[in-house]
This record gives sequence, C-alpha cells and structure tokens, in this order.
Amino acid sequence: MTFFLGLVFKFFSSGILTKVADYLEKRSADQALMHGQDMSAATAIVVAQINAEIEARKAQVEFSSRHDKLVAWIVAPFILHVWMLVLDRCFHLGWDIGMLPDPLNDWEGRILLSFFIVTPAANLAKVALSIMRK
Repeated sequence: MTFFLGLVFKFFSSGILTKVADYLEKRSADQALMHGQDMSAATAIVVAQINAEIEARKAQVEFSSRHDKLVAWIVAPFILHVWMLVLDRCFHLGWDIGMLPDPLNDWEGRILLSFFIVTPAANLAKVALSIMRK
C-alpha cells in the first residue's frame, strides 16, 4: 500500500500532471479561438446576406413605384374613354363619343380586362392558395 501511495505521490509531484493540464488548457483555448473565428465568419456571412436582401428590396420598391406610374399612364386614357362613352350613352349628353378604331378597340378591351378582371382574380387565387397551404 505504501508503494502505491509513493507512486501516486511521485506522479503528482513530477510535473506530468501540470504538463497534461497545460496541454488541455492550450487545447481548450485553441478550440475557443477557432470557435470564435467560426462565429465571426458566420456572422459576416449573415450580415452580407441581409445587406444583399435590403438592396434587392430597395431595387424592387424603386421598380415598383416606376412601374405603377407607367401603368397609370397607360391605363388612364382607356379608363377615361370608357367612362366618357358610358356617360354619353347613359345620359345622352351629346358628346358623340365613338368606339376606337379596330386594333385600339381590341387593345382597350384586353387592357381593361387584364387590369380589372384578370389581375384581381389572380390575386384572389394566390390568397386562396396561401390559405389552403396553411
């Protein structure tokens, strides 16, 4: 028994234990440093992705605002023409507003149909599908 206690005492006093402890501390510090670098790289990637999404949203909003103005300039004359035609025919105002020439009349019908029938119906279908998926 004293022999065994002597070996344990020599082991603790020889410095092997301190070398093992130093090695484990260094390894732990290296792991922590590597983990910190991994976290900073991941953080940089996430920040870059968020910045890219912000820029994409800005471009989308800018295009959307220009697109809406362009659509208004295209559709407004057709809407005005149809309203004047309806008012003239319903209330006999004597404006003598006629239908547009053949290709324009067809375009007018298609444009008004797409803006007031097809687009709202497509939006309703998208909403219904999103509700069904939930």
